Amino acid sequence: MSFSKLGNFTKLASSLLSGTVLVASVAVSALVIGGKQLSLLEGLELSWADSLVRLQPDKGVDPRLLVVAVDEEDIRNLGK
Repeated sequence: MSFSKLGNFTKLASSLLSGTVLVASVAVSALVIGGKQLSLLEGLELSWADSLVRLQPDKGVDPRLLVVAVDEEDIRNLGK
């Protein structure tokens, strides 16, 4: 790449960044940050997270879990 082409590219890049692109990126960033602070995006984030969890395959029963059933008779027997 010649220096004249490189100079044209840097002029174009600097003019884009100083103009519309910079203003648009600052505006979008402010909207997203403001929406996040006001919890406007929370519902969308939660629905996306739920969708990602539902897409995961079933992992089956975790062998580390234990379910203990206690009924009235057990409570009476322990109270004696």
